Amino acid sequence: MAQESSSSSGGVAAMSQTESLVDWIVENKLKAIGYTWLTGIGGSLAYQWSRPIPASLKVIHSRVYAQAITLGALGAMAGLEAYHRTLHPSGSSREEDAY
Repeated sequence: MAQESSSSSGGVAAMSQTESLVDWIVENKLKAIGYTWLTGIGGSLAYQWSRPIPASLKVIHSRVYAQAITLGALGAMAGLEAYHRTLHPSGSSREEDAY
């Protein structure tokens, strides 16, 4: 019985951490997308630099990969926004949105 109560309280802590992460992402959309792009371009440049192709192709491929990652992040952002609105249906409206 003691194990069940401790595991259920751990689930609550994990849910609140997940919800706080979703809240931060919804409140800081542009920062989250910018960080995603920056990580994508950095990671793809690091990957491309290990390949034996000309430097101009490395930069072009890295940009394309980072663009694809950013588009995926935008889709995920739309999903998180919808998820956030189901959690807080009356808490957020378009008038409060700064963007």
